[in-house]
Amino acid sequence: MSLIDSYSLFKKDLNLKTKYILAACSVPYELLHRPNKKGEVVVYLTAVPDCIESHSQRKPALSLSISGIYISGLYIPDLKKPEIAFGDVKGTEDAILCVMGENQLEIFIAKGKKALSHQFYQLFHDGADIDLEAEIADHRQKAEAS
Repeated sequence: MSLIDSYSLFKKDLNLKTKYILAACSVPYELLHRPNKKGEVVVYLTAVPDCIESHSQRKPALSLSISGIYISGLYIPDLKKPEIAFGDVKGTEDAILCVMGENQLEIFIAKGKKALSHQFYQLFHDGADIDLEAEIADHRQKAEAS
């Protein structure tokens, strides 16, 4: 049984602080892969704006959006690994996992796994699940081939 339904690799637009442009994906995810007027698929990774309300005790550290549309708040539970964040896609039951690297952003989507988003994060964070590691490698390889 697979956990990951979609993988996207976004590269940072070096001219804008928060803008990332789609470079590759394994399987398109309809809520993220909406081209702008230039035909680019763009996401923005920013600090959480004050207008975003959280029903939990903690507010997310980051916000993921496309063309001004809020997609997800992203939580970073481990300050020793601030490059890994998780959340859920607004209006869906989908979990999201983000890995932030130098000038890139990887986004993994697990459809219907919103209730398990923290466990999804924990599996990735711990790196002990061989099946998950193989699935991630497979999605990254599919993205490179496309």
